[in-house]
Amino acid sequence: MPSTAEILAATATRPLPPGHRCFIVQLSRLQPCLEKAAAARVAAPALYSTPARQWLFQLQALCRIYKKAQDKKPFKKMAEPIKALEDQLGAVDYWDGWRKAAVGMKDFPSVMLAGIERHLRTELDALETILRDGAWLANDLERLATMLEELAEVDWHEAKRDRHDVRDFLVEELQELESAYHEGVFDFEELEDGVHEFRRKIRWFSIYAQSLEGLVQLKPIARPDAVLRRYLTTAVVESRFNALPPPQVGTQPLRFEAPHFYALSWLIAELGIIKDDGQKCVAFAGLAEESGWSGSIAGLLSDVRNPLDAIPKTVEERVREFVDEAGVLRRLASDLSGT
Repeated sequence: MPSTAEILAATATRPLPPGHRCFIVQLSRLQPCLEKAAAARVAAPALYSTPARQWLFQLQALCRIYKKAQDKKPFKKMAEPIKALEDQLGAVDYWDGWRKAAVGMKDFPSVMLAGIERHLRTELDALETILRDGAWLANDLERLATMLEELAEVDWHEAKRDRHDVRDFLVEELQELESAYHEGVFDFEELEDGVHEFRRKIRWFSIYAQSLEGLVQLKPIARPDAVLRRYLTTAVVESRFNALPPPQVGTQPLRFEAPHFYALSWLIAELGIIKDDGQKCVAFAGLAEESGWSGSIAGLLSDVRNPLDAIPKTVEERVREFVDEAGVLRRLASDLSGT
């Protein structure tokens, strides 16, 4: 009987409908990460050391797309364990990030560092449990094998319809996000449920573009509108997140005007910096209280450019400029509507 890796490799060599092919590409990238974890004495840190989270994000993105573009049931079922594993890798990354920051700081309180390491161990233990109980590693990567079987049973759409349905999904998501912003769904007084949640929403469009394996492309514009120029920094234009996979032979791509997509990338990065500053303030304050450390945390936050109390106003200004003044979400939706 062929192994899961052999079945995956054989599937990847066959002509596949576009949606099916996208899933197989991402699963092929995830598979060696899981193999490394399965071979390790302790699986959780081994998996964390791989780029597994990137491929899990892209698999989530595909599930979000094809729940609407195909049949909701199989992709909703498939998305749940993928999201659970990605979320837990994110929880490990959160505390590992603070551990690295603390180790790099002079005179960081040892009791707070001990607290960080305790939280990190807890999250690694939780990741180990998910890998074991979620059948990700046992029985020759059973979870992956099940996904391959489920994907083979989908009545996939042919290329023309797939393109049409993916386009409609993206346009609808862009329009719904703009409406949600104007309806006040995002409270930027709330760091996690407001700032971070809005950033998650806009970041999905970057992940969608990467996960669709060449269906989405950027259209160069020689003279971008003046209102967009602030977003077109060298760092953004040259970002690896804006280097999309090349189109497949015979594919008619969906095209975003490049400055519109770069503006999206700029805001994702900007809100990421602001969110990280806010999370650092919250995390270090919580660690000080938890550990009983009585010193001032002000010295531990000397590199924070966005104080917690200033974040809501700063974020509202950035998002209002992006959504209303530059009209980026409308421009992105219009790009697709015309293709």
